[in-house]
Amino acid sequence: TAGIPLVQSFEIIGVGNEKPAVQKLVLSIKSDIETGNSLHQALAKHPLYFDDLFVNLVEAGEHAGALETVLEKIATYKEKTEALKKNIKKALFYPAAVLAVAIIVTVILLLFVIPQFAKVFKKVGAELPLPTRVLVATSEFTVAYWWLILGVLIGSIVGFMRYINTPDGRLWWDRVKMRLPIVGGVFQRVAL
Repeated sequence: TAGIPLVQSFEIIGVGNEKPAVQKLVLSIKSDIETGNSLHQALAKHPLYFDDLFVNLVEAGEHAGALETVLEKIATYKEKTEALKKNIKKALFYPAAVLAVAIIVTVILLLFVIPQFAKVFKKVGAELPLPTRVLVATSEFTVAYWWLILGVLIGSIVGFMRYINTPDGRLWWDRVKMRLPIVGGVFQRVAL
């Protein structure tokens, strides 16, 4: 809408950007356009930065002669998407922090505090109730096999991360996230 030719605008943006990766990307798109490719063809060569929706919308804008309008709509959409991602991350931070603190406190109790109480109970020789005996046995297992528990935990996390990076896993994980009340509340606020 500024009336600057596309190639010149890419030159200005590319040279004026401080980040070398962005400079390289923008100047690569500029050189593709200079060699005769359309904007959507130049963008399609960089799928890491421009997804199919972006490229197809630009192509439609080029064919309809409404590229400026389409680019404004895409920019608005991308800004809202980024704002939504930030809100989701903020909403999930507190529960994740509480869970992390709970796990750390539990590990400290199982490894250090309960063994001290177990020594006291053994000296007294009193018959302990079943829940206390189970807790002491869990603590003794954790102290003896902490390396096994840690290995299983790390293996589970790695397996989970690999699974959610598959198409089926990503679909399942997105469904789980949408059922979380915190995330659902964020989507409701954004929709309003």
